[in-house]
Amino acid sequence: MERQALGLIESKGFVSAIEAADAALKAADVRLLGYEMTKGQGLITIKLEGNVSAIETAVATASAAASKLGALVSAHVIPRPHEHINIFIEDKIAKNIKKDTAEALVAHEEVTTEEVITEECTEAPYEAQSLATCNLCKDINCPRKKGEPRSMCFHYLQD
Repeated sequence: MERQALGLIESKGFVSAIEAADAALKAADVRLLGYEMTKGQGLITIKLEGNVSAIETAVATASAAASKLGALVSAHVIPRPHEHINIFIEDKIAKNIKKDTAEALVAHEEVTTEEVITEECTEAPYEAQSLATCNLCKDINCPRKKGEPRSMCFHYLQD
């Protein structure tokens, strides 16, 4: 399924990021994709997906919540993002959220982890993604490791 809209909220500090995410999730029917932290700056970006109007509402509410704490850095809504930007959006943290969700469903609803993961992951199965060392292509045979130059990836500059 393609994303209808992507919402990004960047704030200073973990507390304000949690406050912003909480406000966004309570304000509209959106899904939390994950978060990313910068090294050394204390900035955290919350990533949300949903339909355009829900994302606009969620981002506005989250921005107000982070602003009350004096921590809002920026907020942005991207309607109908291109499918190739998934490499920036779906990171290790987002996959951990999917795994945690799968484990919770397995514990409460008598489904297998494979069923939940297959349903939630549109790329490779979670097991294959966790074996991959390259966070760009997610290919388990790629010699590139996370943090190394992109040019070391098998799929660098391929169409």
